[in-house]
Amino acid sequence: MIFEHEEGRKAVKAMAELTSKINEGDWTQAHIFSRNAKVYIQLLTPHIYKEDNILYPMGSRLLSEEEKEGILERFEKVEREEMGEGVHEKYIHLIESLEDKIL
Repeated sequence: MIFEHEEGRKAVKAMAELTSKINEGDWTQAHIFSRNAKVYIQLLTPHIYKEDNILYPMGSRLLSEEEKEGILERFEKVEREEMGEGVHEKYIHLIESLEDKIL
């Protein structure tokens, strides 16, 4: 799982760098961006499945209700203090909007 996270970060970093070049007018980089996007999608799909169906259920079985509550509180604190209230929901709505347009 850690290896997959590292590979995902590499692909995202490459896409970010390529986006800058493409925005500057270097369209020769678009095919490399596309290749990195495909790698990321192929990596992410089974990775999310493993997280949702193996890792998270395992963690849920091993953690007490008190520990789960503490983790949730810390996530909420990070969202509130570092990301800002409503940012998470903003991105959920953005994704839903893009899905509606694309699908």
